Amino acid sequence: MRVQSGFTLMELIGVMAILAILSAVMAPSIVSSINDAYGTAEAANLQRITDDLERYVRRNGRIPSATVSDWTNAVATLSSLPTADLALNRRGFARRLYFDPNFFTAGGGFSGYQQTDGLTAAPLSPRVMLISDLTGNVGFPGNNATTFDDIWNQTPGTALVESDRLFIQRLHLGGLFKEVLVTNTSANQAAISFNTAAAVAVPAAGVSLDGVLSRFVIEDTRLLVYADPYPTGDLRSVFKITDDLGLRYVDLGSGFIWIQP
Repeated sequence: MRVQSGFTLMELIGVMAILAILSAVMAPSIVSSINDAYGTAEAANLQRITDDLERYVRRNGRIPSATVSDWTNAVATLSSLPTADLALNRRGFARRLYFDPNFFTAGGGFSGYQQTDGLTAAPLSPRVMLISDLTGNVGFPGNNATTFDDIWNQTPGTALVESDRLFIQRLHLGGLFKEVLVTNTSANQAAISFNTAAAVAVPAAGVSLDGVLSRFVIEDTRLLVYADPYPTGDLRSVFKITDDLGLRYVDLGSGFIWIQP
């Protein structure tokens, strides 16, 4: 007599029950591991994007606005990521670039910046946040300094709370702005310019006071200095701004020249 081998119905039900229990136990751990992997990757991506943004600012003398097409196209010129991967995280949710409304002046807002002849005062609070949420699109939390501060500092009750799913990459651009202080001992106006911008007159010296011009410019800006008289003086020297710089236009006996005091 031939005996058939195989599982009985009860055995199959038992096996399926065991598999169901194992799935129920393991599924949360698997999902958590996947989410953790997304989180680790997103934190690294935000660091990479803000690094590229800072490089873009230094190279171009320009800070893009928070408009998605503007900042993503700008960063994409230096990034290996296409604009779509800059705008969206790997979950397909929109990231947000958020500028301090007090960036240049109190309550002045921020709509982008293209350097020409520099700033007459250092930026007040040049802070930027790149925010990404792995559970949904990042909404606009509000264009006011208090809200920005609360998110930056993670004040209790803030509109966006940092977590293992919501990431905030902070970038302070204050260190990129360098002061160029120029003094002129000549009775004629001398001149300077930055990169390809038009020349700016350096005031002539008075009876007992030198002419003074102060500008704040983005690191790696080229400074061009000209002889007097403005605006027809010849180009004398070119400097690359890597730190605060002082220059003085003086007569050393053989004519006026620019020196670093």
